[in-house]
Amino acid sequence: MTVFDTDITALGIPPTYMGYGADVLITTAGGTLRRRQISVEIQLLDLQGNAVSDWILEAGIVTPATAGVTRLSGNGIRQSLYFATAPGNQHLYVAEKKNSIIKQPPVI
Repeated sequence: MTVFDTDITALGIPPTYMGYGADVLITTAGGTLRRRQISVEIQLLDLQGNAVSDWILEAGIVTPATAGVTRLSGNGIRQSLYFATAPGNQHLYVAEKKNSIIKQPPVI
């Protein structure tokens, strides 16, 4: 999971946070980078701030927030929730059960 350095600041995570891991080498299309690992608990919320999922333990990499850098989801959230999109629709649909996700996207 991508965790921007600005996320760390916005959440008030101190340098003494016990969820930090070691620096690791990450291979990207642009080359090899050294990034710090972090473990976080995440919970998906709807637009009204209501919980859509349970808390999920996720492994992340702290990355500088720069223009054009895409945030990537982690494996923990993909193993816990179902995701769907619909052609021509910019919305992402999420559900805890597979049969719930099938009912959400519009039929085109």
